[in-house]
Amino acid sequence: MSRSLALGFTLFTLILIAILVKLGFWQLSRADEKADILSQHAVLQKTIETRLSADAPVSGQPYALTGRFDLRHAFLLDNQTLKGRVGYQLYLPFVSGDHTLLVDAGWVAAPALRSELPPLPDLSVVETVEGIAAEPTRTLVLDADSFSGTWPWRVQAIEPELVRQQTGLTVLPWVLHATSLGSSEGDGNLMEQNGLTATWQPVVMRPEKHHVYAVQWFALAVAIAVMWGVWWRRRSS
Repeated sequence: MSRSLALGFTLFTLILIAILVKLGFWQLSRADEKADILSQHAVLQKTIETRLSADAPVSGQPYALTGRFDLRHAFLLDNQTLKGRVGYQLYLPFVSGDHTLLVDAGWVAAPALRSELPPLPDLSVVETVEGIAAEPTRTLVLDADSFSGTWPWRVQAIEPELVRQQTGLTVLPWVLHATSLGSSEGDGNLMEQNGLTATWQPVVMRPEKHHVYAVQWFALAVAIAVMWGVWWRRRSS
């Protein structure tokens, strides 16, 4: 191998190692971010809000509300999987005091045929909702023209403003991910009894997973450096 090719290969190797090291440190920074979120979440769990207000809460704030679901307007958030099964997140307006809030009532399995929608549970007896406050999904925006005029409405994202346009309801600009639904009869958690599954988590990937990825990137950088060193030594000899 000529000297220019050897220097070019060395430069390429150094750049690759630098990229891998940078990826490793990026994973470590992500782990720190997730650890901060979990720490903040643990602190928030010590205080439970019982009333809604127009002020946006801190994401992760727990609530325990009394009120009623508006069962006329059900939204099925599409493309939600649970343990390999395809389904929907059921969102319903919940009226508590002077405010209305969209509540993620839980995950429901999708029928085998795409043209069919799942049967919705009767949550008319629900009077209490416990859950965690969060920002609505904004990866996509609801297409107002996609509404067929019948409920439930299958949607690709939750956008409070377009919900207001289609229902006439003024909903707060955040959502509540339910962890428990109850009634005055004390019948236990009505989520489980109605086939609904709470799926919300404060972080999708825990810090430990990021640490594993960081170690993998650093190990790959070391392996490439070792292989380059072996190659350089053989070339020199």
